[in-house]
Amino acid sequence: MPDIEDAGLCLDRAQHFRFGRGLSVTDFTASEWCQQQVAFNLSAKLPKEVTETEAMAAGKKQHAELEAETAIEVEVETESREDVWALRLLATIESLHQLKSSGLTREIFCFGLLQGCWVRGIVDQIELDAEGRAVVVEHKTRRNPSLPSPAQKRTARLQVLLYCALFGSLAASAQQYLPAMLQQLKLDGQACLGRGVVDYAESLGLVPVNTLQHVGNHLASIASQAPPLALTHHVRYLWQGDGSELGQEHVKLDGFAVQQALRRHLLFWGGDKAPEVVPTTEDWKCRHCLFAAKCPTGQGVQHKA
Repeated sequence: MPDIEDAGLCLDRAQHFRFGRGLSVTDFTASEWCQQQVAFNLSAKLPKEVTETEAMAAGKKQHAELEAETAIEVEVETESREDVWALRLLATIESLHQLKSSGLTREIFCFGLLQGCWVRGIVDQIELDAEGRAVVVEHKTRRNPSLPSPAQKRTARLQVLLYCALFGSLAASAQQYLPAMLQQLKLDGQACLGRGVVDYAESLGLVPVNTLQHVGNHLASIASQAPPLALTHHVRYLWQGDGSELGQEHVKLDGFAVQQALRRHLLFWGGDKAPEVVPTTEDWKCRHCLFAAKCPTGQGVQHKA
């Protein structure tokens, strides 16, 4: 594990290696849970075998089973990073078509520019309500058949609101900001795509689609016709035991809350502010933290004793 003095260094690394290429929604939810834990994680570079718990593995399996209910698996050969990203955007186009035709889609990749930072994420589910509006649904699996703590619910709410922000601005992001994002990711938007990707895109009725920028243009056009966001979205809690629904929390659209959360966490991710530690009312989180004994708060040491 890193020394406490390394906590500052990890933020420099975040700024140099991560902030430049953007952040994921899960980066924000991780820092909402505990910024200090994220700081230690960035320094420690622990392997997946150490950081992934049995409950997390079970949750991934359950999410994969949900995705398999609606997804059609297609193998496409890729020849470059541009091909890989083209397929990612083509999958979003497919998801938008599926949402329009069946009223439900799962695992949809979204991206956008939020407060000057590139943010990307994969939404668990988007469904249409009775009025044809898009409802973001996040599935959270639970090891025990009980609802989570208020802190866990708060983190899930932020995740849903960030997904709403990305989906709601997807058309504008693809139309106005995609070239800048490709440049930041060191991708050539004008490079010719591989034959396999082009054939796949044409099978979806997309012409012309010889470059990554062409795919982005199609995405912008299709996303501009996407249904508007509903005012209420959901977090559904599922039991890992049998997949049954334990309960559902409703999340109201709140642009002000999103902007506040982004501002707070971007100060941390940009290295402009020291990582926050959990408040004493939530020091129970330290019981499950690999870095509890190293934490400057000392809260975790008492729990580990």
